[in-house]
Amino acid sequence: MDKSKIAEWLLSLVMEPAQAASVVGDLLEANTSHSIVWFWTNLIQMFAAAVWRSGREQPLFLLSLAVRGTLVQAAINLSAFLVCMTAGLMFWHHHFGLDNPMQPLVGLVYLSLGPICAGRWIARRALGKEVAVCIAMTMVSPFIEIGTNALWILSFYLFNGYPQPNHIWWLFYWWEIGLLIPYLLGAFLIRHRLQRAAAVLY
Repeated sequence: MDKSKIAEWLLSLVMEPAQAASVVGDLLEANTSHSIVWFWTNLIQMFAAAVWRSGREQPLFLLSLAVRGTLVQAAINLSAFLVCMTAGLMFWHHHFGLDNPMQPLVGLVYLSLGPICAGRWIARRALGKEVAVCIAMTMVSPFIEIGTNALWILSFYLFNGYPQPNHIWWLFYWWEIGLLIPYLLGAFLIRHRLQRAAAVLY
């Protein structure tokens, strides 16, 4: 694929397609006297600047949307957990543990289906700002997970009379930064569908 097409597609994720085409055209014109490294370096800088601008224009809106998106994902994950673990308990008589036969399905929801659905939810409410919201959600999500786990530890202590033995639980939630990829995938799938629907109408 031609580099101009790739560049336009990349910038169209954070700005209007017409504006992306104009920016890439200017870069290609200036690139005649510079190297290919210069072209892609400036393109990435413009991409990052557009994302930053999206977040700076409406910081509270994006932050609240990121928090709500994280809660949507948590609700999806919790629902999948309860359904799968209950099924495992009913049909295989396993408790809610790692040896439950439904545990791999729960992992699939946690790592892919839940984040993709959350990204789709975001895209319907922040069209054109999906990247900024998904990045914010990636940063917010571990803190919400830490908070919910803190409540779990407190309830464990209240019901059992002694603290949960795992003292470094908070370290394991930073792997959720990798969920940025399924967040973006879900968001861009919805954006693509909406753009196709708009093209059909016009």
